[in-house]
Amino acid sequence: MVKTSNRLYAWALILPTILVLIVVVVYPLIYSLNVAFRNADLRIRLNPGEEYPFIGLDNFLRILDDSRFHDALLRTAYYVGLGLAIQLSAGLGVALLLFNLTKRRALVTALILPSMVIPVAVGWTGRLLFHPTAGPVNYILSLFGVEGIGWVNSAQYSLLTLILIDSWQWTPFIMLISYAGLLSLPQEVVESAKVDGAGGFRLFIHIILPLLKPVLLVAILIRVLEMLRAFDVVYVLTYGGPGTSSEIVTFYAFIAGFRYFELGYSAAMGWIIVILLSIILTLLVRVIRA
Repeated sequence: MVKTSNRLYAWALILPTILVLIVVVVYPLIYSLNVAFRNADLRIRLNPGEEYPFIGLDNFLRILDDSRFHDALLRTAYYVGLGLAIQLSAGLGVALLLFNLTKRRALVTALILPSMVIPVAVGWTGRLLFHPTAGPVNYILSLFGVEGIGWVNSAQYSLLTLILIDSWQWTPFIMLISYAGLLSLPQEVVESAKVDGAGGFRLFIHIILPLLKPVLLVAILIRVLEMLRAFDVVYVLTYGGPGTSSEIVTFYAFIAGFRYFELGYSAAMGWIIVILLSIILTLLVRVIRA
């Protein structure tokens, strides 16, 4: 009897959370899946109580022939790949420098400030930093003889601008995780390696980096998840342009749904993104456990 009452009490405690998850997560997922199998075009006028026509897998098959989606997918891969390379190398490098400093607490606090800024503010900050005439980035480049780069307004540089501003915001996150990993390293192993003659680059490659592997892979897992569903900064900084030069898959799904009003096609793209995310994250988790 006591066990039954304890079990009921436990369910009563978690029931509000379950209900919130059903309303906020489960129901929207089921609804979007239903929409993905329908010709949910807002330009179609429906009678009261009528549903959009069921078209099966047509929206998903359409994605296979959509060159704009394929281009957006390639841009997303470039965005994630180059962004991760910059953030990992810079973040780990700064963490190593901080680890070798004696007074570093205030410096760590100052360096992590960009990662606390909301994405919309980051987008507007990027507009100011990369302004073609009044921005500090172009001013610094002009001191070295490089003039007039239109970062946001150029099809050549718009995606790179997104990568740089994302790296400005999230390199401190990688730095903080790497720094925490360095603080947790078993010092006896490091000291033994130094006694055996390992130092500098060899110590980092053969001792420190393998010990940091689980920490870095978790950081990569979090950043890949965030970068693959990026939207806010793209919306504010470039709006996918000029043209489609900085349009990644999440933003294209938004454009399909809220500019062209094809909610069914947009929902299908959303589910394709979810499937790709699941595959990538599963592979990363397997690497972490290996």
